[in-house]
Amino acid sequence: MQGITLIALVVTIIVLLILAGIALNLTIGENGIFKRAEKAANTWRNAETNEQLALGEFIELPKYRRKKDKTYTKKEQWLSLIAGGKEKKMARLDEPKVKEALKLVEEVLADSKERDLYESRKLEQYDRYCVRKHGEEIGRRKGRTQGISQVAINMLKEKCDKKVIKKCTGLSDKQISELEKSLQSA
Repeated sequence: MQGITLIALVVTIIVLLILAGIALNLTIGENGIFKRAEKAANTWRNAETNEQLALGEFIELPKYRRKKDKTYTKKEQWLSLIAGGKEKKMARLDEPKVKEALKLVEEVLADSKERDLYESRKLEQYDRYCVRKHGEEIGRRKGRTQGISQVAINMLKEKCDKKVIKKCTGLSDKQISELEKSLQSA
């Protein structure tokens, strides 16, 4: 009898070691939780940077102020040029893009109607951008909600306990009951 108990103990320890190895792999392995969290954080930072760059095109010139220390980024050099600053020498005037930009700036700044048209076009572009971003966010939320509901429905079909469904999906008891009723009526 002691031999069987000893064998059961050894088998239990081996199973626990295997489970510990699996848990460690899921936590710190190639596709572990920490790696996924790091990737998600990097993706978030990149998206935030891209959004800031996209929004950076819509800077209001009256709010732009010249710096005192005269250290300018490329963007600040262009803003200074567009705002009619004396720092025109900072932008290389022989570059075709700069010549084209100067010509456009002179045309727009010379005629108040043109300037108003230009500003209204930029505001319209910004409005469209904001509406699109808002719509995308609403779509993401709806998709997440539908996905969670579908997971709960699949769990109900597999006869999972409602407490487990609630814990896994974050749905309330009322929401789970409504999904259960819709399954029964279908």
